[in-house]
Amino acid sequence: MDGSHFPARAVRLVDATLSDLDLIVPNMRSDEIEQFLAVSGMERFDPMAAAFLFATIGGPRWTIADARGMPLVTGGIEERRPGAGRAWMAGPLKAWESHGWQITRICRRLFDKAINDGHYDRIEILALPTRTDACDWYKRGLGFECEGLRKRYLNGRDFVAYTKTRA
Repeated sequence: MDGSHFPARAVRLVDATLSDLDLIVPNMRSDEIEQFLAVSGMERFDPMAAAFLFATIGGPRWTIADARGMPLVTGGIEERRPGAGRAWMAGPLKAWESHGWQITRICRRLFDKAINDGHYDRIEILALPTRTDACDWYKRGLGFECEGLRKRYLNGRDFVAYTKTRA
């Protein structure tokens, strides 16, 4: 294969752009919207405001795109302090249904590389306890460890913390 043809379900990692956020954020899953509202403290979901907030998060960011270049999911690692980051991601249910295992493989490799290359000593993910499928994915799919419940951690809401640390 000369690279001019991609398998129908091929995905690739690309630099994240504001236009990716404009396409992805309005189609976020309902549990991601609930999480966004809990973290941001906003009372209602405004896709434009959410895209702006995601765009202003510091640290590395990426988009996973399909073979045609259409963004599937976007995410990044917000640097919380030197050597410690908090991961974030947004994507529609349709992307997970069609490319879930590929998204998982790429994300796990990204987080493993960020830890193993010494960019981070610790990466954490916070999740509302009601997001049971996401919590399972953090543990089984991404290889993060559950650190437990953080009561009233952000904006009066409880969160479960998952971490990946350097050995």
